[in-house]
Amino acid sequence: MRAVDPLTVEFTLAAPLGDFPVVFAQPLFAGTLGMIISPAALQQYGDDVGNHPVGAGPFRVTSWLRDNKLELVRNDRYWQPGLPHLDGLEFRPLSDTETRYASMGNGDVDMIFGGYNNELVRANANPAFTVYYGPGSGGFFFYFNFARAPFDDRRMREAAVRAIDLNALAASQYGNQLVGSDSLFEPAGRPPARRRRGDE
Repeated sequence: MRAVDPLTVEFTLAAPLGDFPVVFAQPLFAGTLGMIISPAALQQYGDDVGNHPVGAGPFRVTSWLRDNKLELVRNDRYWQPGLPHLDGLEFRPLSDTETRYASMGNGDVDMIFGGYNNELVRANANPAFTVYYGPGSGGFFFYFNFARAPFDDRRMREAAVRAIDLNALAASQYGNQLVGSDSLFEPAGRPPARRRRGDE
């Protein structure tokens, strides 16, 4: 890693890494290599800086009880005037699929990130819910061990990927709602799709 100039960093990898753009530039749950740490917070907290979040985003942390609840309030010094539109947010970890879905149904939460097929398919069929999804909302990753046969052979890796029938995958796992992609990044400015029961 080398600082080319005050606004440019150059990375030289020891080996090819197809996931590099993902782990570098995607949201927190996908990768954090591109995250910039507050120098003042790093100096103050050292190795414990992860427990004292500091950022320049649209919200500020007001309280955090690990594994229970995270409360945020609007950041009045946010760099985009007029944003965010919300006064605050509350995040709660709901690791169980059924608990997440039930919490939506009983009105205990306003939104969930549906990371599992049975949540998304069920919600899409429920007229009380609105499902947002689209490019960038998820995907399938295949990790091959290049050091061992058969996947040390590029032809075998390519054969495994080409053997997947995306239409069959969409029908069997996603109720024919699978959105295809030809890039790691969605086209700039494209809003997420909004689907409800009966949408084509």
